[in-house]
Amino acid sequence: MKKQHLDIEALECPVCHSKKKRLELYPGKVLRANLVSALQSLSGDWTVEKSVCAACLRKARLKLVEEMLKEDKGEIGAAEVEVLKSIENQTVIAKELDFTNEKISFGNALSDKIAAVGGSWTFIITFLAMLFFWIVLNTLMLAKSSFDPYPYILLNLILSCVAALQAPVIMMSQNRKEAKDRHELNCRRGRARVSS
Repeated sequence: MKKQHLDIEALECPVCHSKKKRLELYPGKVLRANLVSALQSLSGDWTVEKSVCAACLRKARLKLVEEMLKEDKGEIGAAEVEVLKSIENQTVIAKELDFTNEKISFGNALSDKIAAVGGSWTFIITFLAMLFFWIVLNTLMLAKSSFDPYPYILLNLILSCVAALQAPVIMMSQNRKEAKDRHELNCRRGRARVSS
């Protein structure tokens, strides 16, 4: 019971002097040396033995990043200012990729639909059922006057045409999806460079 009372006890952050719960304060002993020096520059009387709130810790990190950027670049440009603002506001700089509003041509949309149907179990089962029906129809039912007798040359022609048309359509769909994936990967790499 006493432990719970200590957890919700209001303490003062020694940097910003705001009241915080004990659980909302971070002990200075667990912080890295560069953050400690940044906190000490924010508040001259802060020491490692004291705790600090999350808001002050975020300000110290921001100050540290700003100092690192100044040291690395010499001056802070527009891109660096945007990075600093995103750290301060805790927002993501790069927008999420949204391909739902992408303009797709009729041919690309058709190739996507054909690839989706052609790569499904429904298509495979339906196609096997049609082949079986074709063979049964021409072998057993129309034994004397079948329109495609064994060795089923018309069926082979149809299968060849389906394969000849389906393969390039599926390749078109895969190429478009590959370009989309490549674009998304490049955007993720850009976000990783910005955040590191």
